[in-house]
Amino acid sequence: MNANMKPKEFAVNEFLTVKLVGWDITIYVNGESFMLCKRLLISFPIDRIHDTDELDSIDEAAEKLGWNGDDQMYNNGIVYNISTETEFWGHCSNLQAWHEHNYDTRLLRSNIAFRLLKKLAEVGDPQAKKVFKEEIAKRLESGYPPVVEYLAKEGYTRFLNSEELFFTVLVPEEAEILLEIESHLFEQHKENIELVGELDLHLAPCFTVKNRHVNGMYLFGCGLNSLPDSIGDLSYLENLDISFNGLNLSKEMLAKLRDIKSFRW
Repeated sequence: MNANMKPKEFAVNEFLTVKLVGWDITIYVNGESFMLCKRLLISFPIDRIHDTDELDSIDEAAEKLGWNGDDQMYNNGIVYNISTETEFWGHCSNLQAWHEHNYDTRLLRSNIAFRLLKKLAEVGDPQAKKVFKEEIAKRLESGYPPVVEYLAKEGYTRFLNSEELFFTVLVPEEAEILLEIESHLFEQHKENIELVGELDLHLAPCFTVKNRHVNGMYLFGCGLNSLPDSIGDLSYLENLDISFNGLNLSKEMLAKLRDIKSFRW
């Protein structure tokens, strides 16, 4: 870019703006600098276009094409070099399309889309506030592992209440069981909750999911003196850790759990 070129600015809407100053392309939210733009995923190699037919998001396209996010090199070894100004307008176009499609997070990389959407909701963008939780639930329900892991790791699942989360990621029957287990935890800690306040004591069961079924449950050190019978109805459960609780399990309960591959008690 010519060093004498004037800075450029593009307003996506009243809350979201993109600015080009020098070599930097920056996204502004509500008038404040929010993030620097990285490289664009700008081209699909023509000999691999069929690879994208079943893809549902930019995250999946980037993984399929071997894009690492730091440059424009795909696994076919081609490097695409574009000017900073062209890249600026590319980012503007992508964000404009994202806005016009109601902030559909599939249209941007998830680590960008959810950070932006959260910030837009915080500053009062009505459309962002409306779809924020819906987008979290939609992407969790998609089951695409990298996105699900990102949302869990970055704490976005906390924006959903237990019922919303369980019924989004699990089959209905197992979602009901998780709600029962959570209620069981609540009842056993009821006296402590009255002393310290409900918000100071996190009682949601910790679990992992595979193909919309619970395959891991981690209830170690929860102060449990009993387990709900329904935990034995999680037929896809492979890993269970209930150590450091001092539980005495009945023969009936142990029989229900006999097929678990990894069982810590």
